Amino acid sequence: MSKTIETIVLKPHLAPNGVIVQRGETITVDEKRYKQLVKKGYVPNPDSSDEEEVDEPEGEPGAITNKKFEKRRSKIAGKNIDE
Repeated sequence: MSKTIETIVLKPHLAPNGVIVQRGETITVDEKRYKQLVKKGYVPNPDSSDEEEVDEPEGEPGAITNKKFEKRRSKIAGKNIDE
């Protein structure tokens, strides 16, 4: 028999029994199902370090926002030409 593993869900997903599992729920799954969920990112990987943040809130240092990207297009010069 395969052993059962108890873990916390990182992302909501559809369980094999047809029930949607929400983020933060504690579930008990067999080892084969656990490996599938780790591969898809639904549960935390036991080999990864605890330093990694799954969801980094906005406003935190290191968060990527639209303001950090440079604009790719310049303004049209024909409208505001000083003569």
